[in-house]
Amino acid sequence: MVLCNSCRHDVDFNGGICPICGATLHPTEDEIASAREALSLAIYKKNQPKALTARELLAYAGDTESEREYASFLERTDSSRRDLDLAMKFYFSAAKKNDPFSAYRYSRLVGRTSEAAGAFFLKFSGVLECVNAYPDLAEYFESVGEDEISAYYCSLAAAADDVPSIVSMAKRYEGGIGVPQSEAHAKWYLDKFKLPPLSAIKLAHRLRSVKSELPDEITFPDYDEYLNSLAVEAQAYGFDTAYYKIISILADRSYLDTQATLGILTAEGVGTDADPKEALGILMTAVMNGSGRAALYLGDAYLKEDGLFGYDVERALYYYELAVKAGAYSAYGRVGNIYYSGAHSESGVPDIALALAIFEEGAKVGDKDSITRRDEILAYRDELYTRGVGTLESAEAVTQSQAREAFKSLVIAHFYGHPSAPRALAKCYAYGFGTKRSPRDAFRLFSEAYGKGDSAAAYSLGLCYAKGFGVQFSYRDAVRYLKIALEGGTVEAGNLLYELNIRRRSKAVRGLFATACELIYMKKFTEAHRILAACMNIGYPKSIYTLGLMYEFGLGCECSRKRASELYDKARIGSAAYGSYVDDGAKYKSKFLKIIKRI
Repeated sequence: MVLCNSCRHDVDFNGGICPICGATLHPTEDEIASAREALSLAIYKKNQPKALTARELLAYAGDTESEREYASFLERTDSSRRDLDLAMKFYFSAAKKNDPFSAYRYSRLVGRTSEAAGAFFLKFSGVLECVNAYPDLAEYFESVGEDEISAYYCSLAAAADDVPSIVSMAKRYEGGIGVPQSEAHAKWYLDKFKLPPLSAIKLAHRLRSVKSELPDEITFPDYDEYLNSLAVEAQAYGFDTAYYKIISILADRSYLDTQATLGILTAEGVGTDADPKEALGILMTAVMNGSGRAALYLGDAYLKEDGLFGYDVERALYYYELAVKAGAYSAYGRVGNIYYSGAHSESGVPDIALALAIFEEGAKVGDKDSITRRDEILAYRDELYTRGVGTLESAEAVTQSQAREAFKSLVIAHFYGHPSAPRALAKCYAYGFGTKRSPRDAFRLFSEAYGKGDSAAAYSLGLCYAKGFGVQFSYRDAVRYLKIALEGGTVEAGNLLYELNIRRRSKAVRGLFATACELIYMKKFTEAHRILAACMNIGYPKSIYTLGLMYEFGLGCECSRKRASELYDKARIGSAAYGSYVDDGAKYKSKFLKIIKRI
């Protein structure tokens, strides 16, 4: 008896419908427990009607054994309540819990309307090692021309003392059907009978003089492949428990990557109750065995905020790395997206350059996601760079707003790793284009551009060192970068090198000239004359004029007005490098004479 939740009457559980109000009955835990006790008592007292009543309630409550037994009752031809459709329902429910006999009987019933479904469930009952199914399986595989598999199941049925199967095995060995031909093995099977059945009398007579021999155990040919194809069928039928069961068998047999599949199914509760802890153990074992799929799944799982194993980016990256090593190259795209989104850092700042490098690596091995993401980034940054440089180098007048937008585009292009963006940004800082002028930032970006392989930045670096722009003046560094630029075809670098050389020589000659003047003041005319002669050879005009004064007044040399006049003219003409010198109003000569008179 159960209590109807609708009309509140105690009624018999007959088909699960209240006979008073027609409501569906839902037995409570206490009522189910009472039904179990009643079943045990009825079985002990061999009271079949009460046992059946209890089994009916328990079958509706989902008890596997009761589902099987109640379905068997509904299937019997002598049952007053025979109902094959309802029997199928309970057989299927029990089969989903991997009950072998239920799977077998369901295959026989469903096969009335679907030959394919009947064949699948028959094969699945064989996987569950249902002895009752073995003869039917032998017959099925014989009908489809799979003699070796048919012989395998026939041998199992014969081992369970199924008489027709024993006869069939004798005939198979006698005729070599699915097994090696052997009269001795055929006789071994016939020897199981004290008296051969009618179907084997003729064969027994033919083999009466043959000595029997125990045959080798028959094995299922390509069993792993068979199970794999059966798993595919289970998926097609949406029979998750069967799929899980077959995958678990394949995983134990180390077939392909089924260990990873088993871990995933366990994690997601497909065909079984979800068990994250057990799933993690299975998946980690699969990873250690070299499963890229398992590593990929774990990486994905650790990136989910509400995932089974908790959110952990470092663990995700670790498993993605293992996935790549195992050949699961789609991990490249996932890792690239982590760095692109900034999920790798607490600050959330993306590392676009690293992400792009990872996408490039993925693209090399054909990862489609990496190729797509790489192309998107390259297209976007190229668009930004082109837009910014176009405005920067525009010959037309540019408004402040346009300059700021161009600068912003170049900043983003630089953030996205465009190789030419640093040099363009450096120009913005150098000219104050769209931003505040900053020689230091300009120099820094020129250096970055050159460091990233932008050879055109060498001239700009040389110019910075030559002018002391954003960095301390350095003749050596300026010459180094300008020579690189000149070798790269930058003509302006040659002009600047020449100018630097002149500046350096000019500084040196001015120093020599100052030394000569000090020597004159110190009455060391011979030494002063020698230095001024050297300065004359360099072409410094003021030193030439001073040397002329020394010849005119015979200081450190023989007095010679002619030579003095020649030197005055030479100083007046000068040179392209140092210009000319003319003593306007003889001021310099007067000053020189004062020094001489002082002496």
